[in-house]
Amino acid sequence: MPSPVQPLDSISRKDFLRGSAAGLVGAGLSGCTTAQTPIGPAEACREPVALSDLLEQRLSFDRLMALHREHFSEDQLTFIARLGVNLLYGERKGARVYDRAGDRWLYDCHRMGSTYSLGHRHPEVVATLRDGLDHLDLGNWLLMSEYRQEAAHKLIATTNGDFAGIVYTASGSEANESAMKAARDFTGRSRTVYFEGAYHGDTLMTLAVGGDEARKRRYRMESANCHGVPFNDIESLKRAVTPDTACLIAEPAISQAGFTLPDPGFWPRVAAHCRAMGAVLILDEVQTGGSATGDFWYYQSLGFVPDILVSGKWPSGGIFPNSFALFREDIHKHYTKDVFHPHPTTFGGSDLGCLVTSKVIDLLSDPDLQARVRRHSEAILSALAPLDITVNAAGLCMGLHDARASSLDRVAQLAEVGILTVPALHDPNIVEFRPMLTLSEAELDAIIAGLVRVYG
Repeated sequence: MPSPVQPLDSISRKDFLRGSAAGLVGAGLSGCTTAQTPIGPAEACREPVALSDLLEQRLSFDRLMALHREHFSEDQLTFIARLGVNLLYGERKGARVYDRAGDRWLYDCHRMGSTYSLGHRHPEVVATLRDGLDHLDLGNWLLMSEYRQEAAHKLIATTNGDFAGIVYTASGSEANESAMKAARDFTGRSRTVYFEGAYHGDTLMTLAVGGDEARKRRYRMESANCHGVPFNDIESLKRAVTPDTACLIAEPAISQAGFTLPDPGFWPRVAAHCRAMGAVLILDEVQTGGSATGDFWYYQSLGFVPDILVSGKWPSGGIFPNSFALFREDIHKHYTKDVFHPHPTTFGGSDLGCLVTSKVIDLLSDPDLQARVRRHSEAILSALAPLDITVNAAGLCMGLHDARASSLDRVAQLAEVGILTVPALHDPNIVEFRPMLTLSEAELDAIIAGLVRVYG
């Protein structure tokens, strides 16, 4: 078992993200200083940084931290120092990243949501982008594009024809915004229901339907038109989704609560009630889509079909941004009627982005990869079953719950054994755990050994 990190029960990931810098200072974490990595005053960073210095990696870690403190966020550094993951990406390949500051390799089990589902710098994705750069650029969103059409055709095929239309965006947040616009347009209503603890993005509207009440208050995004209900509470859902509701926007499992799983039969009942009320059901599969659960889409194993399906992160292959919303045919036709484009976007659905997305879909649609996801999920569950923890698992979207220690301490201990994770936002004892979908058996064994060492 690694040496314990000094507990700090009064500070959680949620407290930090709420902006409680004063509390961190009071707890002895002033500025970004750790015993290992002292940080000089911001005044020491005022000399311009040459691009060659960055590219050749000649800047010291202390220097980079000081620059970050001045130009980006001091409090962010405070938080990552508390986590014990104040690392600096150097080389990255497959399931691992090299920490240039600590001179070590770590298994990336954060996956940055599901951005790196295929691992870092998957060679086929990188080669596809390189080839595209010889001939393409972003293209022009005003015009037709065969690259945009090819990716759309493949995406719709992954749903077995459950959806007919698509709107591309650059990010998942933006795709959720487009989906809510479409629901309001289609129903002529404005009330939106969401699940408490959910995350749909950090744009203004997605904040309003997210589960972080403190951030809503900070940015004054509380709205009487947006109503939160507890997950897995069908009676509360029925009371909230009424004939004046435009839509329910939801994740199939609550990611930032450590992938709280739906009760058996919950989602078919939700879908039936939304249909009866004439409310549009928007499913946000940014994190669970792209075979992360063993099926290409999580909804395909839950016994229902949403009206709008949103996803992002993984279509980029971790290389080039692209996101989208897929629509039921009648909703899409209404959304696109009498407008040149319902959601103009310079960067979403670009030629280069769709070229990459097409390759990513090919790779993630592989039945062998999907079988591997299921097999690896079962292996992790089996290895952790004898331990005194609870595991939520939708394939390789997992939450590790340990009542014996804070998630911040567990994240630091996992980093010590070479596993990069993050704490769940809405539970102080859950670590979000998302290993790559492309792990080899040897890599899986190494990660399991680290988990057992920390949690055993």
